Amino acid sequence: LFRAKSAEKEINSLALEIEVGIACRDLDGKTSKKVLKELDIHIPRVVTPWLLFRKLRKVRKIIDKKTDEEILNIPISTDSKISTGTRLLNLVCGNSWVRKKVILGAYATVLAAEASVKDGLSPFSSLAICQMSLVEEMLGNSDRAYRLAELSLKLIEKFPCKGDGCVVHVNATLLSMYRKNILQDCLTQIPKKLDDAFEVGDAIHVGYSVSLFIFFRFSISEHLQLLEGYIRGIHRELSFFGGSFSLMCIQPTMQMVLNLRNELEDSDDLIILTGEAMNDEDFLKQCVEEDAYLIMRLICMMFICLIFGRYKEAEEAGCELLRTNHPLVAKTYAATPINFIFGLVMYKRYDVTKERRYIRRARKCKKFLVREEASGNLNARLLSSVLKAEELSLKSSDVLDIRKAYDAAIEILATENMPLYEAIANEYAARIFIKHGYSTEARQYFDRAKDLYKNKWGATAVYKYLVDSGDFDEI
Repeated sequence: LFRAKSAEKEINSLALEIEVGIACRDLDGKTSKKVLKELDIHIPRVVTPWLLFRKLRKVRKIIDKKTDEEILNIPISTDSKISTGTRLLNLVCGNSWVRKKVILGAYATVLAAEASVKDGLSPFSSLAICQMSLVEEMLGNSDRAYRLAELSLKLIEKFPCKGDGCVVHVNATLLSMYRKNILQDCLTQIPKKLDDAFEVGDAIHVGYSVSLFIFFRFSISEHLQLLEGYIRGIHRELSFFGGSFSLMCIQPTMQMVLNLRNELEDSDDLIILTGEAMNDEDFLKQCVEEDAYLIMRLICMMFICLIFGRYKEAEEAGCELLRTNHPLVAKTYAATPINFIFGLVMYKRYDVTKERRYIRRARKCKKFLVREEASGNLNARLLSSVLKAEELSLKSSDVLDIRKAYDAAIEILATENMPLYEAIANEYAARIFIKHGYSTEARQYFDRAKDLYKNKWGATAVYKYLVDSGDFDEI
């Protein structure tokens, strides 16, 4: 895949050799360099944005001229070089994105997609098309991204294969959430795919995708089911690595989920990501600066501090997260919940300090969600309604208008079956009505919030925190 050794430095060379070795393990013991040379796939020594966009326009033209049906009917390639080359390019993409080499990863993805539509389909074409949909999403082309995400799902059905199928299923499902809700239909299939079909090259990619489910629609018990399926696959396939490096991408989320179900007396212990799944100090020692594992830790820290009312700590984690400017934060589907959570934190900090800088930051988050909503992002529409209600509660004294805004947000969240965000909206509405002296209305929202946290979402620790905090004693 590389013309010169200098290009190899663009990715962690050790990780790449491991991935290439795994991809080539069935090719009669040939060394990876011989296989790379035989594949005749070239990545320039330096991949510039200009090179990427030139190649991307070329591949777009090929895909845009074909219907989904025509792509699905492209003959299956009988040349093992095409299949192996597509797979290697997928692996290079995964390694590059994890290590913030976004342009290199995108270029590898576009090459993989080009090989699939020009030279013939293979079992690894589904992942290539899915990853190209993520490239389009990062470039703001939501229509193309949505089409390619659905196409990757159709390719899975046509070419079931080990490992890559579960990656595409998870990523395409997340991406498809922008336009329609197909998540519940896919939920029952994902744990089976994670349990039955797993390979080393998919480990990190699946881990991030599965971890991000917690920010959308699923209950904690369903989320644990997904994580447990992932861990079973990791332990089985990565025993020769000790399973440690790949588990890092889900350790923060797993520990956060466990904390949300832990009924410790002191909630201060619950905002520290130390317990069964990980030790926070040891985890930080293993993370390099701006590593994608650290990004996941900061997302979880910001979220759990918000949930347990530690807004100052949530602000610190959120600011550190945004300073990284990591593509996972700024460009992908994770940007929607991240902006929502950080926006709520900023509104809460403004409520306490009355410093205008917090309201300005919160409005930036709200504007981001409004832009996403305009592009057809379903989740952005749902979450922006909560931020709009929260801002109204800070600048208006008309309780009736505030109630209408919150009721509208709660109704749409309940309709779309998003128990986490519905619980947050009810809790915040209760706090606002307490502040205005409407104890009867506050009690109604508070009771709903408790029920949603405990019974529907499954966060028993949050339920206990709300009951014991004393914030709602007067109602």
